Amino acid sequence: MRTVLLIIVTLLVEGNNTFGQEEFMTDVLRVELADKIEVTLGENKVLVTDDEKLNGMILKYGIYEIIQVFPYSKIEKLQRVYRIRFTGNIDNLIEDLKKVERVRHIEKCYRVQQNGLYDPSDHMWSLTIQNPNEWLWHLKKIQADKAWDITKGDRRVKVALIDNGFDLNHPDLKNKVTPRYDPYVSKEFFVPCSNGSDGIDHGTAVASFIAAETDGGGQLAAIGFNCMMIWYSTQFINYGNEYIERAHHAAMVMHADVLTTSVGMLCRPEINEYDKLALKEILDKGTIVVVPAGNGPSNQCTSIDGRVQSWKPLSPDYDERVIVVSSTGIDDKHQYVDGGVDKTHSH
Repeated sequence: MRTVLLIIVTLLVEGNNTFGQEEFMTDVLRVELADKIEVTLGENKVLVTDDEKLNGMILKYGIYEIIQVFPYSKIEKLQRVYRIRFTGNIDNLIEDLKKVERVRHIEKCYRVQQNGLYDPSDHMWSLTIQNPNEWLWHLKKIQADKAWDITKGDRRVKVALIDNGFDLNHPDLKNKVTPRYDPYVSKEFFVPCSNGSDGIDHGTAVASFIAAETDGGGQLAAIGFNCMMIWYSTQFINYGNEYIERAHHAAMVMHADVLTTSVGMLCRPEINEYDKLALKEILDKGTIVVVPAGNGPSNQCTSIDGRVQSWKPLSPDYDERVIVVSSTGIDDKHQYVDGGVDKTHSH
């Protein structure tokens, strides 16, 4: 039996409210149709469908993309969900779509929500600066050395991450990612290591915790250092619902064994039917989903009744099989407050 080694990283970050009020995108919609639709590229590169009413809207609203949201799904309902991108007025388009008999459901898409990402003033970074020889305390705390007596991971075990870009040429990571591009959009990404002040090192840090070279003479050590990683970069994510689309691709196409993300998703308390179905299909396939309990200060992701909850839709509120991991510190404290400001990354 193949053993899958899991870890979820909880970084401490500056507690700035970077989310703001939740808003909808104005140039994209999700639409469920009664059946699948054929879309081709006609003259002057204008989209043409097999539905005359929809064709009439393409020029009217500048529709330039109609694609399946979950093209690899085996669930018939998900196969009929499409993403429409356009340049026209969203409210007018919605009203016209409601008049099309083939359209079953229309929903707006939320803007991307992310946490403040990596910050040199966060608690773990401060510990690293002050005690550079002790910053790997987390591995001792979770008794990684005892786990390594059982397994050190396996190159056949693939961990999919949805995070910002990271340094592909980092000596401890350059041989741990395959493919060396975002497989969802087939685009290369590269984020060099910096001093952390620009918020782009989050991906490098998370990747290092999970599968950095450990026995190869590098500077880091990781819990599952023999595992391989699949990377989905948030730099290519345009709206919040795209997180689940990447997750679905990781499971259904890339056959990821483990999936995790720690840069935020959606905080909406209501359950989205399509995202719930997609998550079920991911878990039914055998992909293990592990996420942090939350990102940012505890007052940024709460339910209607005020309960602190994890990000959606990779959440036990959607499927109880999702594994949620809380934060901890070297002193067993699960919350870090500095100067009255909650800087806990995972609560």
